[in-house]
Amino acid sequence: MDERLAAKAVFEQVLDTALDAESVAAEPAPRSSRWSWYLQVTDLKQFAYCPRVVYYSYCLPLIRPATFKMEAGVEAHEKARQDEHRRSLRLYGLAEGERRFDVALVSERLGISGRIDLVVLTPDGNA
Repeated sequence: MDERLAAKAVFEQVLDTALDAESVAAEPAPRSSRWSWYLQVTDLKQFAYCPRVVYYSYCLPLIRPATFKMEAGVEAHEKARQDEHRRSLRLYGLAEGERRFDVALVSERLGISGRIDLVVLTPDGNA
């Protein structure tokens, strides 16, 4: 249980700082960074759920086949993305903006990386 509490604390810290402009870059970090490998944000979430999930995904990736729920999740994610193309920005309280999908983010300070499903850039440069 202590491992889950520790992982939850780290995950909450990541969420609190993930959109901090100083700690997150829009592009992957250059090769000269101090980190040679970045932990995926989803790994923290998975670790909090069950540490074995992360172990299997990195150490034994070929042993764990895709389950029905995994495949259904991928399909649901793709459907949500297709639906988003048809929606207006009014849902977000915006009159205009540019949608960007699967935006890669890297935190050099935390040594983590991840992807944001959708970012809406407004004409004044805010996201």
